[in-house]
Amino acid sequence: MTDRSNQKPSGRPVALVTGSSRGLGREIALAFAAAGWAVVVNGCRSPETADAVAVNIRKLGADAIAVVADVADRADRSRLIEVAREWGGRLDCLVNNAAVDAGRPVVRLSENDWDEVVTTDLLAPMALARSAAEVMEPGGLLVNIVSFCGLWGCPRAAAYSTAKAALVGFTRAEAARLADRRLRINAVAPGYMPTDLGRATPAAMDIARKQHAMGTLSEPAATASFILRLYDMPGITGQVFNLDGRIR
Repeated sequence: MTDRSNQKPSGRPVALVTGSSRGLGREIALAFAAAGWAVVVNGCRSPETADAVAVNIRKLGADAIAVVADVADRADRSRLIEVAREWGGRLDCLVNNAAVDAGRPVVRLSENDWDEVVTTDLLAPMALARSAAEVMEPGGLLVNIVSFCGLWGCPRAAAYSTAKAALVGFTRAEAARLADRRLRINAVAPGYMPTDLGRATPAAMDIARKQHAMGTLSEPAATASFILRLYDMPGITGQVFNLDGRIR
C-alpha cells in the first residue's frame, strides 16, 4: 500500500474540522472523508489520537493530515489555517467544533473559567472563521457547532451557554458580510450525544434523554451527515439548525 501520510490532495475539496480527534468532530471528519474530501484533522492534547483519525481516513482512500493545535491560542489558530491552506492548496469548509465546558453554575465560576470557555468556544471560532473566509473561494462553507445550551440556557453550564449563544449571534451577523463574497456560514446545534464527553456526565445525559420527545439521544453520525449535506445547499446561510428533539 502506498504511504499517503504526507501526500497532498490533488483537486479534492478540503475540510478543516477543529476538535476532530474524538467524538462528534471525529465523525464529521470521517463523513467528509467518506465523501471524497481531503480532511485536516485537529486535536490539542494527544498527537496519537489525531494521527489515528488521519490513518483511518487514509484507509477510506481519502487524504488527511493531523495538526496538533490549541484553538484557544492565537499563534496555533493562525498556524492551523496556514497548514490547511498550504497542504490542501485550498480550503472549502471549516467546521468549528472544538469546545470546552467548565461544567459549573455561575456562582462557582472563576474569572479563569470564564476566560477559558469564552476564548475556546467563542473567540476562537470567530477568529478561525474570519481567517478561513480570507482564503476561501466563492462557494465555501463555514459551520459553527453550537448547542441546546446556547439556545435555551443550561443552569450548570453558564459560561458554555453564554459563549454558544453569542456564537449563534455571530453566525447570523456574519452571514450578510460573507454573502457578498458568495461564502456561507451556518450554525448547527447537534443535541446531547453518547460520546465520551457525554457519558462523562451520566446525570445530564439522563436528563437530556427524558427531555427528548422520543426518549433518545442525538447520534454523531447523523449530525455529521447533515453538516456534509449543508455544503451542497448553496442558498442557505445565516441559519441555526437545531438537530435536537428535546422539548422545553
